[in-house]
Amino acid sequence: MLPIHQEFTSSLQYAYDMGYITNMLQNKEKQSNQSQGQNDQIQAFVDAQYKQIGAIKEHKESEVARISNALSNSCFYLAKIRI
Repeated sequence: MLPIHQEFTSSLQYAYDMGYITNMLQNKEKQSNQSQGQNDQIQAFVDAQYKQIGAIKEHKESEVARISNALSNSCFYLAKIRI
């Protein structure tokens, strides 16, 4: 058995080490949570961009269809006039 002062010192060192390890783990967890939050923000931004691109593409496709239909009707009308 160790003398009381050595046992006490050993206990203090153990407590210090455990506190240090606990603090390190908590800091790592905070960093991980911050990284996850940043990842979530980036993913939300990317999702919003994809939705916006999809909406623009859909709008362009509808414009192309509208113009194509108008041209087709014009050609039909012109062909009808010539007959």
